[in-house]
Amino acid sequence: NVRPTEITAALGLMQLERLPDEIMVRRENAALFQWLFGADERFKIQRETGESSWFSFTMISNDRKYYLDRMKAAGIEYRMICGGCFTEHPAAKHYNFEPLNGLPMAKEAHWKGYFIGNWGVPMEKELHYLKETL
Repeated sequence: NVRPTEITAALGLMQLERLPDEIMVRRENAALFQWLFGADERFKIQRETGESSWFSFTMISNDRKYYLDRMKAAGIEYRMICGGCFTEHPAAKHYNFEPLNGLPMAKEAHWKGYFIGNWGVPMEKELHYLKETL
């Protein structure tokens, strides 16, 4: 329940003016990310089906713990994929339902997925460091 004041609204409008440039830079970062990791068979990376603002770089790997440990040791921040698969959360046991197809992709993202944040500034150095680390 956020009720912005006139001052915060004015700041927000000024921030919106920067949005197109930040999205453009994020998309440039994403192109580099795709180039660095797209052919790397250790990872599944997100694919674009439209025109994304790329707030993050999503990765799925069979040995998630190994890569998370490498990133942590290297000072690279990461997050689990937001929400994951609801059927894998403890609360799901309180509901009586069966998913139609077993949700294999959602479960894979839940157990094997993670993401690294993208910024509205060039990240060439950081993305090459990520590649070297992994």
